[in-house]
Amino acid sequence: MATTKRDLSFRLEIFGGFLLVLILGWLWPVSQVELFAILITYGLVLVAELTNTALEAALDKLHPEQHESIRISKDAAAGAVLIAVCLNVTVVALVILARFGVSQ
Repeated sequence: MATTKRDLSFRLEIFGGFLLVLILGWLWPVSQVELFAILITYGLVLVAELTNTALEAALDKLHPEQHESIRISKDAAAGAVLIAVCLNVTVVALVILARFGVSQ
């Protein structure tokens, strides 16, 4: 996949997510539902990052000059990645907090 070769943030997300699931599973065995929630939100992060990378590459190729509409499009795609990451972090935090008996 070209993205794994060219995009550092995507490589970091793959490596970081793999480590997170591995460490979380080793330290605190999670239920199948918890694992599913973590993997779904982690997959959402990867999909958002791939979409962001594809959009940025296409827009840079089609319109290399600075343009307000292009900037807004790129910002929106980056915002989608941020929202996906926040969702993933929230799910992981809830799973960890549940292990410490903090959940309701």
